[in-house]
Amino acid sequence: MEVISNIDRLLGDDLHQTLKKDARVSIAASCFSIYAYEALMQELQKVKKVRFIFISPTFITDSHPKVQREFGSWV
Repeated sequence: MEVISNIDRLLGDDLHQTLKKDARVSIAASCFSIYAYEALMQELQKVKKVRFIFISPTFITDSHPKVQREFGSWV
């Protein structure tokens, strides 16, 4: 197992170079964007298994108060 901080070495660059057909990959991170998936889509589709482990914070709560909104019909 190797820890990649994504600061001085990028996970995407490493995955592009090391992912092989039928590989099994586990990634532990607090987030993984759809843009990251798109950038790695070809490599990730080759692997046998991808396991993504969300570490805290998995979901960020909204710090803004909820506002009640009303939607009317247009006449």
